Amino acid sequence: LLQRTPEGVYFADLAACNAFEAGPVRAEAVACPTLVVLGNEDKMTGPKQSRAVASSIQGARVVELDCGHAMLSEQSNAVLAALKTIV
Repeated sequence: LLQRTPEGVYFADLAACNAFEAGPVRAEAVACPTLVVLGNEDKMTGPKQSRAVASSIQGARVVELDCGHAMLSEQSNAVLAALKTIV
């Protein structure tokens, strides 16, 4: 995937993610059933950050998977099972 990404796109994506500061504030406004699926080995969006956002959402459920950021590739069946609990 990275090899097919045009030059500069990956850097711009990471820069935008690093500059985004409103996650927990915006999360507080979520008013629907929410499931946060996180990878306990995720280096891009660390479990600590995911748990912080989840704790800002009233009633959010957290499912922690044994994987990194590419959870759909690493734990597709576990992601599907988690999603089935909320859909």
